[in-house]
Amino acid sequence: NKIFRLYEEDVCREKRVLEIIENEKPHVIVHLAGKTGARKSYEDPKSYLYTNVIGLEIYLKHVKS
Repeated sequence: NKIFRLYEEDVCREKRVLEIIENEKPHVIVHLAGKTGARKSYEDPKSYLYTNVIGLEIYLKHVKS
């Protein structure tokens, strides 16, 4: 599809995210990698922080300009 591309990647692999952004030059990025579930976040808070916050920060850092 010329309009839509789906990448199933680890959002925290910054080099790969940057590579995709540089190659695709997207107009829109939809970040669907966030983890859900409050109970599990108490058991493994670092995993949730890493995916939900750090992963989003990586996108923002590379698309802000």
